[in-house]
Amino acid sequence: MLPLALVVFVVFKIGDLQLPYFWDESAAYMKGALYMLDNGISLHPSAVPSDMSFGHPLMLHFIIASVAKTFSYSIPLMRGTILLVSILLVVGVFKLSLKLTGNTLSAFFATILLLVQPIFFAQSAMILLEVLLTFFIVFSILFYLQNKYFLSVLMATGAVLTKETGIVLAIALLCDVVFRFYVQRDFKSFLWKLLIYSIPLLVFGGFLLIQKNTFGWYLNPENLGATKPSVAHMLDRIYFYPIQILFKDQGRFILTLLLILSLVLKLRQQKIKGSLEKFQQFSLITIFIIGFVLFSSIAHNLERYHVVLIPFAVILFGHAIQYFTRWNEGTAWVLLIIACSFNLHSMNKGKVLSDVSLTFRNHIKSNQKLFTYINSGIFENDTIGFYFPLREAATDPRYGYIKQQNFTADISGNQNLKFYAGTNPGVFDTNPPDTSVFREAKVFKNKGVNAILIERRE
Repeated sequence: MLPLALVVFVVFKIGDLQLPYFWDESAAYMKGALYMLDNGISLHPSAVPSDMSFGHPLMLHFIIASVAKTFSYSIPLMRGTILLVSILLVVGVFKLSLKLTGNTLSAFFATILLLVQPIFFAQSAMILLEVLLTFFIVFSILFYLQNKYFLSVLMATGAVLTKETGIVLAIALLCDVVFRFYVQRDFKSFLWKLLIYSIPLLVFGGFLLIQKNTFGWYLNPENLGATKPSVAHMLDRIYFYPIQILFKDQGRFILTLLLILSLVLKLRQQKIKGSLEKFQQFSLITIFIIGFVLFSSIAHNLERYHVVLIPFAVILFGHAIQYFTRWNEGTAWVLLIIACSFNLHSMNKGKVLSDVSLTFRNHIKSNQKLFTYINSGIFENDTIGFYFPLREAATDPRYGYIKQQNFTADISGNQNLKFYAGTNPGVFDTNPPDTSVFREAKVFKNKGVNAILIERRE
């Protein structure tokens, strides 16, 4: 049944493969990947300017640029690469759930729940860091629990070379190695594991040293400036991000209710049991989740970052729903369908500006209409200033909005032009134009998103 579920998933995602890039895709990750494609493919920090990489490791850029170099660049191919990673991630979640629960139905429920989570579905073909990072994390933990340590280390190394938060996984793995030594007292095995699981930390440390030598700083100063390590701030972040995102938002409150109900029933029936092996399996995941939550509560945070925790949440939710089969298997399936219906209902809901639901499509559609109008030929002799998130799309057809440019684009910030293009949400909501100086020449609206061309008054 898993292959059928994946086929249905791909069918519903296939339309997104043609879409131009959205927000951070165009301003950061595809911008960096295309720069790398044009100037040389490498994992070295200098391969991409710091205003494109934002100090992140370059694994995503490296993979995307390598695929484009090998097979010839196209938007469907770039998005298809991430979609393939997402499909492999789903398979990894099935295998991890099966390893943790020992129940095939529980594992299948977990994968179905993952496929219908808006935060995952939206990002599953986006050129962003989070799905690739989640892929490396899930498989590193899976291989660790399967005693395939070299593969686990390889995946953990991929995680730290994708995003800084991958270091949480590397530390969690080392902590679990130490914990198991205290349980098993096998010094030879402990020393060997300690050595190989130090590799991701050493690789990340090497990356930081090279970045310091290249840019003059270890971590992006802008991101460091957004860190707030106060207890009050951390507690606020923990509630409004991991707790609310995992257990309330996008219809997941119904899954939380089912989880609580299953736990209550288990406690009443005294059915909660666990072997030392099961405890050790969950210890690694627990250490990782706690570390990730603490890291995220201090650092700059966005909703999409927490897709990393969604696989572990759906494994828990899937096992909770499977528990109801002890009365009637049909009951569990009905509960799964009800839970999925709440998630599906939230697919195109929520914030107008979002990359954790399908509302991102509304932005793209508005932007496409604006570019079609600007590129129609009526501005052939005009210079138009473009603001984020339209800048890159106006100057390079590879971003998917124009094929042949029939206007002159300015992204230098020149304040003396007659026309400017931007969006709301975007620059025009945080920094609206002075209506005594500019008027709206054309507005393209789509479900709360406005792509706007403004014109200087005569």
